[in-house]
Amino acid sequence: MPPMAYAGFFDAVKINEDELDRMLDYDQKLVDNIRTLSEEVKKTKDEVSNGYFGNVSNNIRSIRSMVDNVDSLMNERKNVVLGVM
Repeated sequence: MPPMAYAGFFDAVKINEDELDRMLDYDQKLVDNIRTLSEEVKKTKDEVSNGYFGNVSNNIRSIRSMVDNVDSLMNERKNVVLGVM
């Protein structure tokens, strides 16, 4: 008997247990990356609010890199769902 897996009643895409585990891994990475991104944005906002602009360029580069990473993780997760990877 094949392993049980999640699939909604009307879902066109069926997800097996291994794929679900991979998606959960991506989800955890996304949560971690978004939390870190949020902290970096808050830190930058606080610095600017306090009149300190010395790190703004570096912070913005860091934020952009984090956003790119989240975007990549989202695309990879989508590919897992669609069975591309």
